[in-house]
Amino acid sequence: MYTLQDYEIEEEKNAGRKNNGYSIHTFEVVIPLLNQDAFIKYKSLLENRCTKQDARSGYHNQHYYMCLKKRLTHAFANHYTCFDNEDLFRLGISNLCLMKGKYITPDYQANTGKMFISFQVNPRILLGHTENKYICIIPCSEIEQVIPALFATLRTFGFEDDVLIATEIKRLDLCANIRLKDQPAAERYLKLMRKGGHYRGLNTKEMPLDPVSHRHKHPGNEVRYVNGSYSRNGIRETLSIYLKYPQMQERSYLYDAGEIEQAKGQVRFELRVKAPKLRYLKKKYARPTSIQLLDAVQDIGIDILGAYLGGIYGTGKFVKTSHAIELVKQTNCHHKQVKGIMSQIIRQARKTDIAEAFHILPPQQRYMFKTYFNRLGISPVTFPDSWEEEAFENPATYILNNNVNERKQPYPS
Repeated sequence: MYTLQDYEIEEEKNAGRKNNGYSIHTFEVVIPLLNQDAFIKYKSLLENRCTKQDARSGYHNQHYYMCLKKRLTHAFANHYTCFDNEDLFRLGISNLCLMKGKYITPDYQANTGKMFISFQVNPRILLGHTENKYICIIPCSEIEQVIPALFATLRTFGFEDDVLIATEIKRLDLCANIRLKDQPAAERYLKLMRKGGHYRGLNTKEMPLDPVSHRHKHPGNEVRYVNGSYSRNGIRETLSIYLKYPQMQERSYLYDAGEIEQAKGQVRFELRVKAPKLRYLKKKYARPTSIQLLDAVQDIGIDILGAYLGGIYGTGKFVKTSHAIELVKQTNCHHKQVKGIMSQIIRQARKTDIAEAFHILPPQQRYMFKTYFNRLGISPVTFPDSWEEEAFENPATYILNNNVNERKQPYPS
């Protein structure tokens, strides 16, 4: 049987890996409680050492009470009891919840199934980084320290090894940060990020209805690509690209003023990977448990997040519209008709986005034309000739070569 000691020994073997630009922002874990005695024991632990959060419990239980109110039989819903603990919060552990999986029977009873404790972990805070806690994330070289540190903290709090060994990751936030020359450049780059297409499961852009204009708009200072299909639990895989500076400014009372200033020009890429994809990744990377996926975060970042970014924007640079069209005209690799279609895609992407621009092609030809752009070294997304930049790199290149996941000292203003 795989033990905690086995895990810690394996982690030592993985020390000293090179930082390749992808790391972790946060992750959410669940600890199964296999019987009623364990549930009662840890319920007592949480009640004695934590503060109940009824408002958060009520928010999470909306689906559960909706199932009961509408008398939905054969429905599954989780019932939450939420807690806070200041000591754990200062160590990067938050959003503690005691969960009971409920099954609504034909006679409208809620029978208890699986039971869990869930919480969220910020690895950077957990490992004791006190500087740049919010603009930086955990260095890749320290990822192997996360689970041993988490287990040590939970043992001190009162958790025992017989439950810790069953810990599983429920959600993993892969993350990378880049920094452009200034905040206006980052704002212009976000405009390009909003013009991407669709790739694999990320087939929808989340655009909530604005209460003022009554139009669907991107979230402020952000673009979100989501998996359009909800799972049974209503969760979706999400790629969020946003500007760190305005996000911190909106809640400036939470952050140090110097750290807010350093966030200027920073763009964050965050892929929230949920349980269904984590099960797939366990098989792909031959990891017996999901917590061992942390060992493979750098590879997963390149394989998954890197692939998504290349699929959404292409692998080439972003250049000015006139320059892109000129490059297409000058290439000797394609017939005149193909060049005409490529130029048409460029012009349409400027007005809308890649997804709309490629609708002029039948589905079987879209991949072929994306390849044409990649071989030419440019993205179909372009920008006005009036912009001061001559080109922007694609996100995957910036992540590897212009990365600010970790900052050794403040950047000059």
